[in-house]
Amino acid sequence: MKKKRLKVIIELICLGLVIFIQPIVNALSFFAEDDQLEVKNQLLISENNNLINELKSVYEIYDLKYENISFIYGKVTLRDIFNFYDEITINIGEADGVKVGSAVVGKGGLLGIVNKVYTNSSIVKLITNKSLNIAVKVNEGYGNFNDFVVKDVDQHLKVDVGDKVYTSGLTDLYGGIYVGTVKEIISDDLEIAKKLIIENDLRVKEINYVGVIVK
Repeated sequence: MKKKRLKVIIELICLGLVIFIQPIVNALSFFAEDDQLEVKNQLLISENNNLINELKSVYEIYDLKYENISFIYGKVTLRDIFNFYDEITINIGEADGVKVGSAVVGKGGLLGIVNKVYTNSSIVKLITNKSLNIAVKVNEGYGNFNDFVVKDVDQHLKVDVGDKVYTSGLTDLYGGIYVGTVKEIISDDLEIAKKLIIENDLRVKEINYVGVIVK
């Protein structure tokens, strides 16, 4: 009999605790959900700001105002840490009209050249890749751009620091795309040709959107 009474008393105590504690639990749960909503709201605001900044970079591509060409816009989906300055992967490919050898531009000018194309993605070889060679033009002369050096420039060509360098159009690569600016001029010892050291504002870490030129 005593055991039954004890059991009943324990059950009543437990019930009382539940009745007392449950509102507290509900209140804590409410505040937790409220905090979660606040966190989600902040994340949405952050994502929206990032999207606005990325769209600005797309507009900056368009502001280059190349004539008689159109762009296919794509987003960078992969940067290999072992080839960070050599290549990027973008989310447009053969199904979108991208072809091997197409010029890829971004904020400021040429970013690279499409090296491989798959159905829905492409690999772009960046101009910071030391294996990439590009035929370029500076003023009225021509040369070969590699690793931010333009070689084989006619020794008698008038070139000054600050002159702009563009793709030449002598190959399949679209001509007139800004590549960089002359930073330094080095004359050949034999006075046959000279080299031009080039600089530009390319920041690989900041590349999010690109434009692939379609002739």
